[in-house]
Formats: sequence, C-alpha cells, structure tokens
Amino acid sequence: SRFYYLKNELVSLNLALINFSLDFLMKQGFVPVWTPFMLQKPAMSGAAELSDFENQLYKIEKEDLFLIATA
Repeated sequence: SRFYYLKNELVSLNLALINFSLDFLMKQGFVPVWTPFMLQKPAMSGAAELSDFENQLYKIEKEDLFLIATA
C-alpha cells in the first residue's frame, strides 16, 4: 500500500500551512465552509450491512443520503 502519515513537527507544519492559507484567503473575501460528510445508500450499503445498522444511522429525510459516522 502506498500511503503516508504525518507526525510530530510535520503535523504542526501542515496545520500552519493550512491556517496561513485560510487566513490569506479570508482576507481576500473567501468564506470557508465545512459541510457534513454524506454517503448515498449504495455506498453506505457497501460499507456496512444496512439491515443491521439502518436504525442507528442518520438518514437525511427525503434524500438517499446518510451522514457518515464522523459527521
């Protein structure tokens, strides 16, 4: 598998770059928005056995969407 992770000073550097970028963009009029993370029912069905968990999940009314657990 090809993935990486950050730890120690690299986490601090990454967060500093994110904050610097946000501060710069907000001074230019950018409005940051953090939306909830959602999955459509077919994707959620592939990730979990819906029949076992459907009553415990947060379903968006009148939509085929579920909030993911970290939302």
